[in-house]
Amino acid sequence: MPSNKTLTVLIICFGVVISIFLFERNPNRPSSAPQNTNGLTAINPAENVSRRNLDNLDWKKILVDMGPGNQIVTNAILSDESFDQTTLTAQMAKDFFAQYLMLKKGGQPITTNEINKITENTLSLPEYTKATGAVYLASNLHINQNSDTESLKKYRDSLNKSVNDRLEGIGVKEDPMTIFVTAVNKDDEKEMSKLDPIILAGKDIISDLLDVEVPKELVTMHLSLLNTSSNLLLNLEQMRVALTDPVRSFVGANQYPKHMAEFQTALKNLTAYLEQKIK
Repeated sequence: MPSNKTLTVLIICFGVVISIFLFERNPNRPSSAPQNTNGLTAINPAENVSRRNLDNLDWKKILVDMGPGNQIVTNAILSDESFDQTTLTAQMAKDFFAQYLMLKKGGQPITTNEINKITENTLSLPEYTKATGAVYLASNLHINQNSDTESLKKYRDSLNKSVNDRLEGIGVKEDPMTIFVTAVNKDDEKEMSKLDPIILAGKDIISDLLDVEVPKELVTMHLSLLNTSSNLLLNLEQMRVALTDPVRSFVGANQYPKHMAEFQTALKNLTAYLEQKIK
C-alpha cells in the first residue's frame, strides 16, 4: 500500500485533474441545467464560478458538469446525504479548490508549478499534518506529597493493574496499524470496527491515569505517560474514520508511529525509575 503522504497527495491530484478537465472545456455551452427522467441534475461549472463570490462558493456543484457529447451527472438529492461537509477531507477540498479558483480567475492557464504550490500550501497547514490529543497538567492529577517506598509500590501496582486489565480486555490481537491498512485496502467497515475496543481501552487507561494517586516525585514522568497516551488515543480515533474522512485518518496514521514511540519511551523511563527506587 502507498504511504499515507502519497495517498493524501493522490487525493489532491485527483481533484486537480478533475478541476483542470472541467475548466478547460468550452465555456460557451448552454447555461441551462437539464434534468433527465431519473432526476439527475447537471450544473455548468463556469456559470457557477462567475455568479458566486469565491468565499461563498458551492464547490461541490462545480465538480458536476453536463455537455451534449460528454456527460458527467450527479444526483442532487443524494449528494448532501453522501458527502459530509464537516469532515477534514471536505475542508481540505475547499482549501485546495479555493486557491485553484483564485488562480483560474485570472483567465491564464495554470502551470504545473502553480499546482504544486497549491498542493504544498494546502498540505503545510497544521490541521492536515499534525494531531495532538488533550494536554494534561499537574493540576489534573491526584498528587501524593509523599514519595516513600510504600507510596511508590502502591502507584506501581495500580499502574500495572490498569494497563494489564485494559489490554487483556481488548480481545483484538492485531496491531492497530495493521487493522487500519487492511480495512482501507478492503474498504471494510467491519474490519475497521476492530479499532473500537482498542479505543475504548485507551480511554479507560487515560481515566485510570487521571484517577491514580501519583507520588510527588513521579509527577513529571506520569504526565509524560498520560499525554503520550492522549496523543495515541486521538490518532486511533482519527484512523477509525478512514472510510468517511480519509484526510483526518491519514493525519492520525501518519502521527501514530511517532506517538507510539513516545509512549513506549515514557513507559520505559517510568518503569526503570520505579525499579531503581523499589528494591
